[in-house]
Amino acid sequence: MGQLPLQIIPRRAYSARNFFRHHGVADAIERMLAYLALDEFRLLEISGPEKSGLTHLSIALLNELSDRQCFPRLIEGSEFFEWANQRALQPGVDPGEVVVVDDADLYLKQIALIDSGHFVSIVELLRKNRAALVLLGHTPLDQIGFDDHVMSRLRAGQRMQITNPLDQDMQQLIAQMAVQRGVQLSKRNLEYLSRRLPRDIQGIDQYLERASQLAEVSGKGFRLPVLSDAITKR
Repeated sequence: MGQLPLQIIPRRAYSARNFFRHHGVADAIERMLAYLALDEFRLLEISGPEKSGLTHLSIALLNELSDRQCFPRLIEGSEFFEWANQRALQPGVDPGEVVVVDDADLYLKQIALIDSGHFVSIVELLRKNRAALVLLGHTPLDQIGFDDHVMSRLRAGQRMQITNPLDQDMQQLIAQMAVQRGVQLSKRNLEYLSRRLPRDIQGIDQYLERASQLAEVSGKGFRLPVLSDAITKR
């Protein structure tokens, strides 16, 4: 007897269009846009655990800012040190400049050890130009261990967190995260899982990883018994 189909579909491309804005994300984006609309220097910290969708959020934010005639730049935290050095050589004002740094804690942990003045310099340059700096990372900045020069600038900014999805978000959120893994779940299975999975992105992602492994090992696909076993084995 052949194996049952695994309900596998092609993985979706990584883009903001494939990012479901549950209530926690939608609220965060609304608050971010309101703050970034101010006509002054803005420094914004967004923190969240691993798998909380910060990279998707950064892309969605760039799209929103572009629609508002801003000029956002998305920079990886591992590349921000060199970008800041290049930006310092171009001190001219860039109206609407918003610098969004994904995985910013990679850069900040680096300069906390070797050169906190580097961060202070780029912040002061952006402040002079009334630009905005958005830092997204998994480690809250007050846990990294900066000196007072860095901390004084961070405290002057705003800090936001992505809150968890609401009950009414769960079916669409689980479906979207499953599709990102190339899996199509039935409506019945979505209803079943929405009542049993934790209301946080990391918990849902961990569950889908267990379910994928069980579906492959058992050869039964994403059937209800497999989905139930994945819940009990967490």
